[in-house]
Amino acid sequence: MREDIAIARLMVTLVGKEDVGFKEWELLQQYLRLWLTKSKDAVQRRECLTEVQKLNLSGKQKLELCSLFCRYELLSTKDSRAAHHYFSKGDLQEWYHSPSDHQLFTNLTNQLVPRWTYRMLNDRSRNEAYYTAIQQCITEYRTARFSAPKVLDIGSGVGLLSLYADKAGAQSVVGVEQDKLMYDISTQICKESSRIVLYNEHSSTIVDKLDYDIVVSETLDSIGIGEGIINSFSDITASNFQGILVPNKITIKGFLIWSEILQQHSFGPENTRSSVGSSPDTYCCEFIDEFSDVEVVSPIRNLLEYNLYQSHTYKESKVAIVTFTALCDTWCNGLVSFFIADLFKDTSISTAPTLIDKSGKTSSCWEQGFFPLSKRWLKQGERFDVKVESSLTGFTVSWKNGDFHAVNYHLVNAEHIKYLNSNFARSGKLPLLNIIPKYFDTSGVLISDPMAESTVRELAVYGIAVNSSTIRTWCEITDTDGLLLDPDLGENISVLLNRYRTRIHQNVPWSTLEHTKLTNFIRFIRITKKNYHPDKLVKSTHSLTIKSDLPLTCVIVWYKLVFEDGTVFDSMKEDLWRPAAYTMTSGSLCAGSSSRAVDVVCSYCDGSLVFHQK
Repeated sequence: MREDIAIARLMVTLVGKEDVGFKEWELLQQYLRLWLTKSKDAVQRRECLTEVQKLNLSGKQKLELCSLFCRYELLSTKDSRAAHHYFSKGDLQEWYHSPSDHQLFTNLTNQLVPRWTYRMLNDRSRNEAYYTAIQQCITEYRTARFSAPKVLDIGSGVGLLSLYADKAGAQSVVGVEQDKLMYDISTQICKESSRIVLYNEHSSTIVDKLDYDIVVSETLDSIGIGEGIINSFSDITASNFQGILVPNKITIKGFLIWSEILQQHSFGPENTRSSVGSSPDTYCCEFIDEFSDVEVVSPIRNLLEYNLYQSHTYKESKVAIVTFTALCDTWCNGLVSFFIADLFKDTSISTAPTLIDKSGKTSSCWEQGFFPLSKRWLKQGERFDVKVESSLTGFTVSWKNGDFHAVNYHLVNAEHIKYLNSNFARSGKLPLLNIIPKYFDTSGVLISDPMAESTVRELAVYGIAVNSSTIRTWCEITDTDGLLLDPDLGENISVLLNRYRTRIHQNVPWSTLEHTKLTNFIRFIRITKKNYHPDKLVKSTHSLTIKSDLPLTCVIVWYKLVFEDGTVFDSMKEDLWRPAAYTMTSGSLCAGSSSRAVDVVCSYCDGSLVFHQK
C-alpha cells in the first residue's frame, strides 16, 4: 500500500477522537517515516505536518512529530533552514527524547546561531564602545549639518547597532543582513521602531541603491579583516563617499612568542606537520591568555594598517616586511596577532590579550590569531624580519629568509598528532593510536561510540557540577543591561536568542576557568561490554547534594576508556584533551538554599551524551 494512502486512511479514523492511542500513534509514525524517505517536496512535507497536527495529539506526541520531520531534514536533505522550521514549530530546544536527537538539535542550533554570538553580545566593553561611537558621530553630524543623518548598518545581525543609531537620533536606519535567521530575529527585535528598515541581502547588492550619511559595521573577526569589512566598505568609498565610517581604521599588531602547549593544542608537533593532512591552514584563533606557558619574546609591532576611507584603493594582495627584536635568548615558534579598531575619534576597540595589556581591562569577545613559525633560536637584541603577505580578507606570516609555513592540517590527522603529544602516548601506548582520535575530540566531546571498538572494554563518563558565570556568558545572553538598550528590548533579544543557546560548550580551559565547584567528581555512567548494545539507551539519575547557594551552571565532563589489555586512557590526565561543559536548562540556573539536592539525568546512546535536570 502506498504510504500516503495509508496515512490518509489512518487519519480518517483518528479525526475527531479525543486522543490518539499508543498503537495508532506508533503506526502513524511508521507510515510517516516511510513517506518521508520518498518525499521530494519540502512544501508537501510542511503541509503534511500541518494536517497531522490537526489531530488531538498529546504534548509529547506533538514534540515527537516535529522531531521526526526535523530529523529527516537534517539527516536526509541536510537543509538546516528547513529543519529550523520544524525545530521552531515544535519548540524542540529542550527535547530529551533521546541523546542522539538532543545532539542533533544542539548541532542545529549551533549552525543557526554560532557560539561566538553569545560571547560577543555579552561583551559589555564592546557594546559600550560602539554605543559611544555611534552617539558621538550622530551628535557631531547633527551639530554640523543641522539635520539628522541617515545610517547604514552593514552586517546588522540581531539589529543591535541599528537600535543604537535609532536611539541616538538618526533620521532613518537601514540594516543589511544576509543570514536569514539573524534577519528574522532582528525584524522581531526592531519592529517597534518605524525608522529602522531591514533587508535580507548582502550589502554589495544594495548599497548603491541606498542613501546614507553614516555607515556602521561590526564585521570584524579575530584577525580583524577576515569577515570582509574592506570589501564591504570599498563598495561605499568607491563612490566618493563624504560621510562617516564606523570603524574608520583597523591596525593589526603582532608579537613573537614561544609556547609548546599552544602549538601542540592548535597544530600538533613541529616535526610531523609536513607529513600529514591535505589542506593548508595558516593560522588558528585562540584566547592566548588560556595557555599558561606562553612567553612573549619580542616587542609589539604593527603588521598591517587599513584606513577604511581608502578601502577601494587596497589591492588584492601585498607583502610587508616587519622587523622584530628578540627580548632575550629563547626559542620562538609563532606570532600572535590582535587588532585595534578606531571607531570614532578617541573611541576604539582592542583585542590585545591581558598577557600584554596591563590596563586591567577584561579580555574581549575576540580571540587572537596564532600563526605558527618554524622553530628558531633567538638571541637577545638580534633582529629578525618577518614577511606578512596580505589579501583583503586575511594574511599569512613567515620568516623572511624561510619558506612559507602553512600547516598541513586535517581534522583526523591533527587529532592523531595531538594524541601523539599526550601523556598517554608518551607512556608508550602507541598501538592504540587509531582508536582514541576516532572517538574523542580534543575539545571534549564524543565523535562517535568508542564501545563499538573491539579493543575497548569499558567506557566511563566522569563529571563535576560547577557554577561559572564565564560559561554562562559563552552560552547564552546573561547581561541584558550590558546590551545598553531599554529593558524590554534587551529582554526581547535575550528571549529570542536564548532559544538557540549553546547546550554543549567545547574546549573548556579548565585550568584557568573562573568557577566554583558545587560537588566532588562523580562517575555518571559506566558501560562495559557485558551491558553494551549499539542502540541501547543507558540512563542514570544522580541526586547531587550542592552545599552552596550558587546556581548550577553546567557539568564539566571527562572520559575514561579501559582497553582489553588493561590500558587506561583518562582524558582528565592528558595535556591536550580539554573537557566540555554540558549546560543545564534555564530552570536549573536558579539558586537555591545553602544546601540542596538537584537531580541530574545523564543519558548515553550510540556515542551521544546528554545531561539535563530532572
